[in-house]
Amino acid sequence: MLNIDEKHGFFCNPHVPATAKARTCAPRGGALCCAGVRHALAFALLLLMAACASAPPVQQMSDARLALRSAEEAGAVQLAAGLYKEAQTLLEQAERLLADGSFRMAKDRADQAKLLAIEAREEALRRTNAQSHRLFPVRD
Repeated sequence: MLNIDEKHGFFCNPHVPATAKARTCAPRGGALCCAGVRHALAFALLLLMAACASAPPVQQMSDARLALRSAEEAGAVQLAAGLYKEAQTLLEQAERLLADGSFRMAKDRADQAKLLAIEAREEALRRTNAQSHRLFPVRD
């Protein structure tokens, strides 16, 4: 930990004996101290950005799979076949991209697959409701 030596305006390590302080203190705002800190912070920020950009889209892949499963359970395979098949194709593409390490593109495909699967589920539910109203009309 560094303290400011108010008398001299230096950053000093309080655990260093006074005789060695001349070698361990840097003037406040000195180029050496500030440049080193700035470089370290910039490097840490770059590492953080690289880690975020290269993280596999695990959540998006899981969301897309769950949306497809939900659409299938709602009968989308038969009642909204085009939408369901397109969502399934997008998820397969996302899985291939994920395996190739193209995480950004895999995330985009997984998001698209999820949206289409949700749309397929909604279409299947609309058709199911329409069929049930034809079979069992509501009488006033």
